[in-house]
Amino acid sequence: MVNDIKKPHRRMGMAAIWMARDSGVSPLALADQGETSPKELPRWITVWFLKQASQMSSDELSQCLGLPRADVSRMLCQLEHIRSTQPPVDQWMTRLVFTHTTMDGEAA
Repeated sequence: MVNDIKKPHRRMGMAAIWMARDSGVSPLALADQGETSPKELPRWITVWFLKQASQMSSDELSQCLGLPRADVSRMLCQLEHIRSTQPPVDQWMTRLVFTHTTMDGEAA
């Protein structure tokens, strides 16, 4: 079996594995905490994590994941809306932001 990393869903899967390893929380586990989470929430969380952890722009994320830039922007906007309505998602996102910064506030 060949792992074709050119396919967007495989790239997203690799990013989700990185997220789980780095943050200790998988996108699926985080999405399961919400009572009414959209089925796309794990993908949105993964894109957001990749943006925070790597400090990539939306254009770079689009290219890295093999997704249209509009999709990346839409995912990030929708996650911000979910963040405002689901405290566990907000707590995780806040914790991750502080974990990936140094004492002077620069990205680690």
